[in-house]
Amino acid sequence: MAEYIAGQQQSDGGWAYAEGVRQTDVDDTSFCVEFLRAVNPEKYKEYISKAEAYLLAIQNEDGGFPTFVRGNPSEITMTAAALNALAPRSAEYTNVFEFGLRYITSQQRLDGSFERSWSLSEAQAIFRSVLAMRTCKVVQSPQLLESIYTAEVKALDYLRISQNSDGGWGHQLGDASDVISTSYTLIALSSLGDAETLRRGTDYMMLQQDEESKFVSIPDQAAPRPIPYDVPILTSIFALLALKYTAAVITE
Repeated sequence: MAEYIAGQQQSDGGWAYAEGVRQTDVDDTSFCVEFLRAVNPEKYKEYISKAEAYLLAIQNEDGGFPTFVRGNPSEITMTAAALNALAPRSAEYTNVFEFGLRYITSQQRLDGSFERSWSLSEAQAIFRSVLAMRTCKVVQSPQLLESIYTAEVKALDYLRISQNSDGGWGHQLGDASDVISTSYTLIALSSLGDAETLRRGTDYMMLQQDEESKFVSIPDQAAPRPIPYDVPILTSIFALLALKYTAAVITE
């Protein structure tokens, strides 16, 4: 699989959404970088290096990252995605991270949520932003550190109040629970704490497998926004990822 992914890298260092697509983007590139690094960072270091250069060149003057090209409007999830992909080298890119994290904290809504971007679920932007904010060890500014702390508290409060009585979460506050939104939320909560909320969400997840042991959810992706489209395999991928995160916390 890693060989296939590496072979799909385009000449600008980025990756596109699918075979035959020429337009590269921050979202897919960030996922591919994290995957190749997890598989074998030494073997794929040239691919990773080219992708990092691609991401660094796209950051906008406001500190955020757009989806496709520099100068397009910055987006929360794209900014978080890029910072997460660059995280292992955050000490080398202190300014990139400070500008990016400042953008993320400045765009948080009063209720603790963020703009949803290419997802229909508010929890996707929250979990990716929370993971990005966890790189704050490279931040030197006391004011920014305080902003990050405040943003994390607000995100945690929002996730607490939006949890449904069955233990799961929906696309937005008040929506019926679905597996993929719950998965996103559990990843965020694993970093933010609150073991009881986490445990209730995990209990919900454990009841959602079908007779073939798959996890099934309503569509989460949107394109053109806000028209939904379904990628069924994503549900099981994020469900398993979420359970990996929660296991490390609940069993402590």
